[in-house]
Amino acid sequence: MAIIQTTIAGIRSMTSPLATDRYYVSDIEKEGFWLFDPLDTTSADNTGTILKDTSGNVYKRIDEGIIDLKWFGVTGSGNESIIIQTAINVCAYKTLWIPEGVYYAKNLTGISNLTISGQGTLKSDSTAVVPDTLLAFTDCTNVTIRDITLDGNKGVVPGAP
Repeated sequence: MAIIQTTIAGIRSMTSPLATDRYYVSDIEKEGFWLFDPLDTTSADNTGTILKDTSGNVYKRIDEGIIDLKWFGVTGSGNESIIIQTAINVCAYKTLWIPEGVYYAKNLTGISNLTISGQGTLKSDSTAVVPDTLLAFTDCTNVTIRDITLDGNKGVVPGAP
């Protein structure tokens, strides 16, 4: 087994991975170990937990049960609903970590067996007269949300007087 230091772009440009190797991604806020899964040919690349190379090979992050929202590419600027929803969707039986910062979204849908935790804020990006839902859990069980802020008031900017 070899440990190969690379980047997300480096993995995506690979063509002949070995299942015995581990790939360490050193991209800032996306660091971590990945492995090639030769049995998976169908998973979609989501940047956070699944990567695909130019030959269609699938690499999976070794995550130990905690998924960092930053792995998926959130920046805290603009509506990031699609990115945040992608992260939620892969977190069944895991914890989605919301790092410090404010992340704008709307109409997020929760899943069962999910914990959302962290230090950050999910803030509504709704511009509708009747606001959209920030985060909804319909027919979901075993859901825990702790140590984050859910802010449905788009008109108020954190830290403003």
